[in-house]
Parts: sequence; C-alpha cells; structure tokens
Amino acid sequence: MKAFLLWLAIAMAVFAGSGVGYHLYLNKNPRKVLIAIDSSFEMNPVWHQAQAELEKISRQRYVRFCIVTEKNKVHGWMMPPADIGKITPYAPRDFSKLVGKDKYPEIEQAQKRYLITNAAQTQEFDGWEIVRLPTR
Repeated sequence: MKAFLLWLAIAMAVFAGSGVGYHLYLNKNPRKVLIAIDSSFEMNPVWHQAQAELEKISRQRYVRFCIVTEKNKVHGWMMPPADIGKITPYAPRDFSKLVGKDKYPEIEQAQKRYLITNAAQTQEFDGWEIVRLPTR
C-alpha cells in the first residue's frame, strides 16, 4: 500500500506540473484566430446572428482574435471578447480582399480562419471554417 501511495503522489505531481506548465505556455503563446465577417447588403436579414456567432467563436481559451470584413479591418490581434463594433452591412459582396492577391497579411499569420456569411458560393475559401447564417 505504501508503494501505491508513493506512486500516486508522484503521478499526481507530474500531471499537475505538466498541466500548469502547459497553461503558462499557452498564456504566453496564444493561437491566432482570424474571423472574417461578410458585411454586404445580402447580410442585412441575418446581421443580428453575426454577433452571436462571433461570441460563440470568441469563447475559446488561449486565443488572440483579428476581425476583418471583406471591406476593411475591424481590429488587429487582441484577446477576447471579440466584437463587431459599429459595422453595418453595406455595398455588394466582394471577397477579393479575403482570397485575392491583395489580401490582409493577418490571413497568413492566423492559425485558424473563420468566415461568417450567408453566401452559398464559398469554394475559394479552402482551409477556412465557414459559418453559414441561415436566412429565414
């Protein structure tokens, strides 16, 4: 029994130490997540859902967020909570700043990329996680 208790104490110390160490590492080296929000006219009917989806994504731990639209950058790398700010949907949909040659440099820096949209055609977003907002 004494050997088991010694083994249990050592095992708990090793697991606790590695958990604390990993927590400290992730706090100093958070993952970079880019969130692109479609802010075109077509998003007007579902715009209220975009903030809710943004809040769901921003619940992740050990993450810095950069939020962009297909028209401009909302903010650079920051810790949660992520917020759309005072953006309102306007102008036609044009994803060229997200997938074209003049795209944001943050897209390449991000380890994970999300696109919040209600667009049906998103084949050019290879490697992105598409969050499709349903129109009712």
